Amino acid sequence: MDESTDQGWIDVPVCEAVLTKDLKVVLAVDGSDVSMTGFAYVVEMLLQQERQAFVQVIHVYDDSKDYLPVSCRSAALRSTVETVLTGSVSSKRYKLSWIPKAGLPAGEFVSAAIDDLNADYVCVGYY
Repeated sequence: MDESTDQGWIDVPVCEAVLTKDLKVVLAVDGSDVSMTGFAYVVEMLLQQERQAFVQVIHVYDDSKDYLPVSCRSAALRSTVETVLTGSVSSKRYKLSWIPKAGLPAGEFVSAAIDDLNADYVCVGYY
């Protein structure tokens, strides 16, 4: 093909690799409606349709933030996330990472999780 006719063309092997690759997702949650909507999408839609998909749910917490709504606090959020995942998929298809903030920006931990998992997608919502 000459340059004018191959614009926008994706080779078949590239398409097949994309379509057959097992998905890896990092999902950051904080208990807010936005992050829990993302969580619901990944668990109820993505993990149900993509049977080989894997999700790492990450929450960076600061226990000194006692003013947060109960649903956004570390222990309550972990319980909610773990309950939903346990009732939805095999424990081999997810990992929970609850990390103390320790003075660093939460994005540092999310970025590290993305690199460690070599994630294909990231889903983030925050309060």
